[in-house]
Amino acid sequence: MPSEEVSIVLPPAVDRFPYEPHPRGAELTKQAQDWTRKYFGYLATSVKDFEEWVSGDGSGFCNLGFPHVDDEVVLQFHKWSWLMLVMDDLMSSDGGKLGYNPKAGAEIARIIQDVLHDRVPEKDGPVQRGIAELWEEFRCRFGPSLRERFVYHMDEMFEGFTYQAQEEYSKGDRSDDEVLAMRFKNGAIAWTTNLVEIGLNIDLRKDFKENPTLARMRLISFKNLLLWHEIVSFRKEYFQGELGESMNMVAYWAGYTGPGCNLNRLQEAIDKTHKMLSEEENEYIELKNEILASELGKTRPDICRWMTEMEYLLSGGMRFGFSAPRYNGLGHVWDGKTMSGKLILTPERTIFPTST
Repeated sequence: MPSEEVSIVLPPAVDRFPYEPHPRGAELTKQAQDWTRKYFGYLATSVKDFEEWVSGDGSGFCNLGFPHVDDEVVLQFHKWSWLMLVMDDLMSSDGGKLGYNPKAGAEIARIIQDVLHDRVPEKDGPVQRGIAELWEEFRCRFGPSLRERFVYHMDEMFEGFTYQAQEEYSKGDRSDDEVLAMRFKNGAIAWTTNLVEIGLNIDLRKDFKENPTLARMRLISFKNLLLWHEIVSFRKEYFQGELGESMNMVAYWAGYTGPGCNLNRLQEAIDKTHKMLSEEENEYIELKNEILASELGKTRPDICRWMTEMEYLLSGGMRFGFSAPRYNGLGHVWDGKTMSGKLILTPERTIFPTST
């Protein structure tokens, strides 16, 4: 594993989206962490390691991106996020504090798929009952179409867990669109953006199919969340040796071809990713203004709500990346404002220009 610190310089963020955290975020985070302890504490190699893992605030984006969604729904978002993190870390070659346990990760994935597809799990136990109860509470809050889409994106994510990213890395230069397409397949970010419609209990499936502008805005939201994740998760994945498994795009553009390679274009890759983020954010706002000025903006309040709430998610997602100990190291406390400048990445933490 790498041991020497590296540094990057983040250009100033565009940051044009509104930001408003959930008013009861801290309370919901604690409830979600308690739920995770109850059902998945048995996986821990030690109580101390598990507590450090839970304190990484892996589901914190739920507090920063859904300010106008009911508490109970946001709490359910938290729980689904923890389920994804449990599987992701168990199946990673270096599961960190949770530990590498692909057999357990695959078993939890099977349980979730059984529950989502109304199949009776092979075994009965606390985990099976916990996931079944979560799905039963969750599914009753929205209609058949949204349920179908949620299940579809969950299946997409499970397929992504088995996608052989490292093999794809070795196939040579690819266009940006090809890299993004591979990462979408591996990262399966769509389920997260789908939560905006679920939180608002509106279904825009037909509108996304019929309106190219809305479809483009939805795609931009996928890319925005994913690209910020690539930047902020680089430290964790680099020092844990996960760049190939995660198929981090920053690493790919920096020249990553496998363990031990020289990332001699890292700053160039950071600049490229950041430029794409800035361009996409500006385009989203332009398209939103276009919709608002059209007949659609005057007659479809549900679409207007979706556009604004998605902005909250994108703004919150960016801030989550800067604040989460999961990405920046145990004990990390972000000052809430520093989003540019020289960042020093060490095996233990990210050192921000004004970090203490």
